[in-house]
Amino acid sequence: MKNPAVPLCLVATALVGCAGTERFYPVQGPLTAQRPMPVYVATFDGIVSGRVHMTLDTGELCEGAWSRVPGPPSMRASTASVNSATQDLSEEWDRIYGAGYFARHVVDAATYARAVVSGNRGTILTVEFYKPPDLSRRSGPSSIIGVARDNQGNVFRLTY
Repeated sequence: MKNPAVPLCLVATALVGCAGTERFYPVQGPLTAQRPMPVYVATFDGIVSGRVHMTLDTGELCEGAWSRVPGPPSMRASTASVNSATQDLSEEWDRIYGAGYFARHVVDAATYARAVVSGNRGTILTVEFYKPPDLSRRSGPSSIIGVARDNQGNVFRLTY
């Protein structure tokens, strides 16, 4: 008999590496014209879900929640095109990491999570991150990658 807790434990173990400090590097939008270009620093906590806290270069305080994208990977893959306009950041993944990256790597990953982070001055960031399989044995700063989009027209590459 299969133990349903085993997959959850594996995902929890894989996402533990995302607790810590993450950096948001602007790659498109108004922030890329600023010199020096601001780099946002966020703190993520939790195991398979948790909280995000960050302060923008303007002093705006932002916080929100992150959690694993629900559903088995095969279900996410079959509904990705339906949800892409309202939920996922597939265009941002492909823009930053190359055409088709989201469909080939992210949507079907066991360690795929999303956050919505709101600021006290109206900024809203949608954030996605995942742990590539080739990094599954590593933990720390380079073990998780991600993308984000804000409501100010900026797109970010995340590094952990």
